[in-house]
Amino acid sequence: MSTQSLVGLPKYRSSHHHDIHLSTCILIVQSLQWTTSIVTFCDPHMASTNCITELVSMCSVFKCPISDASRYISGTMVGTMLASYASSVGTVIDWSEEEWPNGRYTGALVLEPLMGLHHDVSVLDVGAMYPSIMIDANVSMETMRTCRLDAEGSTDAVNDTVVDWDHRLVYVQADGLRSQVLRQPVGIVGRALVHLIETRKRAGKKTPTGWALKIGTNSMYGALGSSTSRLQSFSGASAVTAIGRMITILASSLAKAMGFATIYGDTDSVFLTKVSMNHITVQHYLNTIHLVLLHTPFRSVKMEYEKSFDSFISVKPKMYYGTLRDGTEGTKAEVKGLAPVRKDRPEIVRRLVSEVCKHICTYGADAAEYGVMMLVSDDTSKIESGEATVSTISRSRTRAARVCPVSLDMRRIGLA
Repeated sequence: MSTQSLVGLPKYRSSHHHDIHLSTCILIVQSLQWTTSIVTFCDPHMASTNCITELVSMCSVFKCPISDASRYISGTMVGTMLASYASSVGTVIDWSEEEWPNGRYTGALVLEPLMGLHHDVSVLDVGAMYPSIMIDANVSMETMRTCRLDAEGSTDAVNDTVVDWDHRLVYVQADGLRSQVLRQPVGIVGRALVHLIETRKRAGKKTPTGWALKIGTNSMYGALGSSTSRLQSFSGASAVTAIGRMITILASSLAKAMGFATIYGDTDSVFLTKVSMNHITVQHYLNTIHLVLLHTPFRSVKMEYEKSFDSFISVKPKMYYGTLRDGTEGTKAEVKGLAPVRKDRPEIVRRLVSEVCKHICTYGADAAEYGVMMLVSDDTSKIESGEATVSTISRSRTRAARVCPVSLDMRRIGLA
């Protein structure tokens, strides 16, 4: 087989037209070897994990080779996906690089949690928050005009976040930048996102293609906020997160006005509990916030009810323990950030923290004090007497893959 037929090059009569550099041949062979190794690895697990189907679906959606899809090079994949879409609609993309400041843009807003035990906590979530904001605000490389506040000698506070709009523009001030986003015509990023969302509805959300389309939709913001991506736009990513923070603050403020307390809030979700004696329900709250958003450009941002916790222990940002009804007479626990779900904690600590949290949720904070003391005392006695095995009081170092013993002092082990 000739070199030309192997790599798909046309066969020209003139020899100088088909000269191939050695480095190019090496890259082609390495790509083929990588693809072959992926297929070989996945074949025994194909029936149980469906990985081949999902990889092929990602290649189809992102218009990329399987070597990129298997390593999930998101910046490159989103670039090829957007370039393919732009070509299909006859649009040229501005790939020019944007000058990035030294610092990072401000991310999502995480509300300070109300620490302690709470009951009847409802979790409300905004689905596809950042893609919805990018569509509604028309955030795209060619729709934004940005200037630095310090460069123009502005007397405004450089780090203040301001979001405003009129019939023609969306104005965003954040991270020392002031941006104006044209609401019309629709940018290439917004058009591509609408295309991905509509295609996913037709393909089915639970199909491999629907799964790949969801990844493509959610990856668009990540590519926008990465300096190594072809889509890179510091001002665009900063504007999207600024609008997201505004929506989170709006959700929390409206909840307070309607008789709810915001127990916790993180990026696209809020945790609410009723503190007022009025008859306003969570559904009333959802209807009201949607009516408010209808008077903004961000009309496709939809907050939905996700779940309710019977009991909820809030510890710190991204750390909580809650009990939910599982559809039967029993309950199940949901833990985030605490010892029971952390592999860097010894088994005895993971079990103890789970038992302590369950005891507090069952009997209440005050009534559970004696029981918690007994649980801690019991495990401390097991360690001091040698009854606890080495494996239960040891933890694994993930990188070194070694097990090392942990101090017998419970205070040094740490319960969180």
